[in-house]
Amino acid sequence: MKKVRVVFFYIAFFLAIFSSNNIETYIVDEIHLITVLGYDLIEKDRLLGTAYVPQYGQDQQITEFQYSDEGSMAHEVVKKLNEQSSETLVAGKLEVLLLNEETAKEGVIKLIDSLQRDPTIGSNLNIAVFEGSTADALKKQYSYKGTGIYLSDLIRQNMESGILPDMNLKEFVYSYYEKGVDPYLPILKAQKDRIVVNGVGLFDEDKYVDKIDTEQTMLFKMLATRSGKGPFIFKDEENDGEDESSLRTRTKRKIKVEMKEQPKVTLHVKVEASIEEYKQQEVTNKVLKRLEKKITKKIKSDGEELIKRFQEHGIDPLEISAYVRSKDRNWDEKKWDDIYPSLEIEVKPEVNITESGVIR
Repeated sequence: MKKVRVVFFYIAFFLAIFSSNNIETYIVDEIHLITVLGYDLIEKDRLLGTAYVPQYGQDQQITEFQYSDEGSMAHEVVKKLNEQSSETLVAGKLEVLLLNEETAKEGVIKLIDSLQRDPTIGSNLNIAVFEGSTADALKKQYSYKGTGIYLSDLIRQNMESGILPDMNLKEFVYSYYEKGVDPYLPILKAQKDRIVVNGVGLFDEDKYVDKIDTEQTMLFKMLATRSGKGPFIFKDEENDGEDESSLRTRTKRKIKVEMKEQPKVTLHVKVEASIEEYKQQEVTNKVLKRLEKKITKKIKSDGEELIKRFQEHGIDPLEISAYVRSKDRNWDEKKWDDIYPSLEIEVKPEVNITESGVIR
């Protein structure tokens, strides 16, 4: 199935290149630039689409316009949105695509595929699962910068600070078409007068199937990416939480595969950390060693528990099958689907903590 998708991916790629030589040109004063597009599945095969369009006055004051309509396909929705606008709606400045949970659960590749074929839309377009109605969320203004830039900056800042792994249109499409990889996307939700990050959404091919809460996004990032950095909050579940601490981490992950009767997979996770905040006042060498031991145990147990969830759902966001396939000359995708849920996968952390200081 993935092989067929790869063929379609390259067809779409070459169509995009060909299309780029035939891009329509517009006069700026005669168009409205969509910066956020939201889709809500309101009933089976019925989408409500909402486009957010900012207009800038002479004093750079932003006036917001929202256009909403429904249809059975994305192109039908966009056509109906254009019928409401005095100027042509253009997606060339699209910053963020929001998909409510029901839309994401039904499968999103048709919506995403239509965007990647548009040569005016960049491959770094941010895509997010939204908890709640995107139409309701886009009725509000959240920043003087405009909702499109606000949401794009929100996602970008959380990726750059290490709270979220890197994700965008290009990454999603790659993971969907590539053998042995399942995509993931950030999850957002409305909270009072703002939008906040609320975890990572896991996909089985193009369908949203599970969620990683914000408390575990750094752990997921340690397992899913070859290297990274970010904050790690350690909640000490022993001794009345005496060792609770906040750390700044830099991580490296390697996956090793031993080919036996069944493959054995080991994720080696190296963590270099510095303490930013510690519940107790004094950080001695004895405390550092105790913390290292506890955090190593926590990463191992929680990491292996998280991987079991992936196996239960039959999803592979860590690209484990790609590593096994590279070691197995007799790779059989059907056989892999049978053995993956019970595959032995071990997490081996190595944690080194310094008392304080910047990690370089």
